[in-house]
Amino acid sequence: PNFDQEFGDLAFDKLFNDIKPNEDPKTVAKFKKQAKHLTGFVDSIIQVLGPDNDFLEMILLQVGARSILGGEDAAYGSSLFTYLGDAMILAMEQSLKRDFSVQEQMAFDEVYYAITEELSSGLLL
Repeated sequence: PNFDQEFGDLAFDKLFNDIKPNEDPKTVAKFKKQAKHLTGFVDSIIQVLGPDNDFLEMILLQVGARSILGGEDAAYGSSLFTYLGDAMILAMEQSLKRDFSVQEQMAFDEVYYAITEELSSGLLL
């Protein structure tokens, strides 16, 4: 498998293990598709990061608003971001074959928090 799929599989395995420990994530119909798209989504966000993040904020609000976790499920969708962040860290550490340094962890947390805040705001639209 390529990096996109490997990273996505690692992250989604961890995510499903945390939220649905008795369910095999590979039995979920959309698992493979979503796992691969996660890497592309993260890469797209990283490409747009910069000093003027208005464009990124607009995109994240729209993505949040289009999410199937919006509306009545917004609180549930927002809570998933905690698990997803942990899953992404695990996938990155396994891909890098080392743990994050304290500085890397702090940087990830800062950026991830800002991104998920915008996505969460979009879920409420």
